[in-house]
Amino acid sequence: KDARRGVAMYWCFNEFIGGAQLTCTILALYLATLGDLSTKTVFLQLDNCSGENKNWLIMQFLSVLVEIGRVKAFHINFLPVGHTHIDIDQVFFYFI
Repeated sequence: KDARRGVAMYWCFNEFIGGAQLTCTILALYLATLGDLSTKTVFLQLDNCSGENKNWLIMQFLSVLVEIGRVKAFHINFLPVGHTHIDIDQVFFYFI
């Protein structure tokens, strides 16, 4: 069984970059730890915000990774507008 399956969280402590550049940096650093992904599809779940995740720089970066053969493909899921960041909160949400 592949021990790398599941959810991963990765961050870097660099206060000089932000936005889409930070997203690309974190993704590149994490993917570098996974070895050969040339035959793998990577599934990403990203916040639905244009400043950090849903913009041309992210799409261009992911396209380059596929083009150079680093990853076979990406499947991207953008969370719905108004979501909470903790999935379990959705279960216990109610109106007062």
